[in-house]
Amino acid sequence: MVSTFLPLSISMPPANNAIIAQISTTVTGHVVLDKRPGEAFKPVMLSSMHISSTRWDTQAAFIGTQTFALPQNGWIIQPPIVAQNFGLQGGTSAWKTNAPTIEVTLNQGRQITGWVTPSIDPNNDNVGYWCATSKVLPSWSFSVKAEAGQNLLFSPSAV
Repeated sequence: MVSTFLPLSISMPPANNAIIAQISTTVTGHVVLDKRPGEAFKPVMLSSMHISSTRWDTQAAFIGTQTFALPQNGWIIQPPIVAQNFGLQGGTSAWKTNAPTIEVTLNQGRQITGWVTPSIDPNNDNVGYWCATSKVLPSWSFSVKAEAGQNLLFSPSAV
């Protein structure tokens, strides 16, 4: 059976140089995860554009006040860390001026991890950063804040 993802509530109040959204989602139907090692349900995932052979629009990943450098390839955080907020810190490059910092605040703590895939394709999204659970959730909610030119790493905001 195919599941349907229904956004129940999305709000985007005006903010200076920022987008803020509250998302609540319910899944109908029945989904079973594969029993393979490493399989997980990802309620929310962020990615970043690859801008050169060694750089992305994202400058670093963060969970709370902890910062993680992006590797050339492989896991960003392994083993995963359980937390309620995480994000990708933006920056400025020749490709993108003031790439936004994206912060996700989850309704409850989840495992956070991510992966960098090497590529020579400059149009390939190579940084994937996500929260995950070991089972499919029937509903979940989170907040997203995207703010240009801001470093949220040491002052995480409650959206």
